Amino acid sequence: MQTYSELLAIQNLTESTQLTALKANQVVQNKLNRKWIQRLTNNLAFALQIPEGDHLTFILGYGECTSNHQALYAWVEEQIESNHYLEKENSNELFNTLKLQLQHQLSTPFDEYPLLQGGF
Repeated sequence: MQTYSELLAIQNLTESTQLTALKANQVVQNKLNRKWIQRLTNNLAFALQIPEGDHLTFILGYGECTSNHQALYAWVEEQIESNHYLEKENSNELFNTLKLQLQHQLSTPFDEYPLLQGGF
């Protein structure tokens, strides 16, 4: 028969193993989410014919980014996190929603970007 301290040690080991498995699962999920966001970004860039360069970084609100692709990735990631889009199961629906939002943002008249009007 096992003592109380042995049972407690087994329980702690079991909880620790479960926690380690949970953390490992979260790491895998984060990698999958990053890959999924990367695929959405690539598809949006292709569908909207977004060229290489850095001319959209401020328009998208990510002036710290050094490329359109980097800024678009940050924009997609923020849209997903702030709107809880990961709950959507249909990737095509999500893609179309993001595409419409991005088209709207990119079609905003230039005069609505006051920092860009007068130069730097």
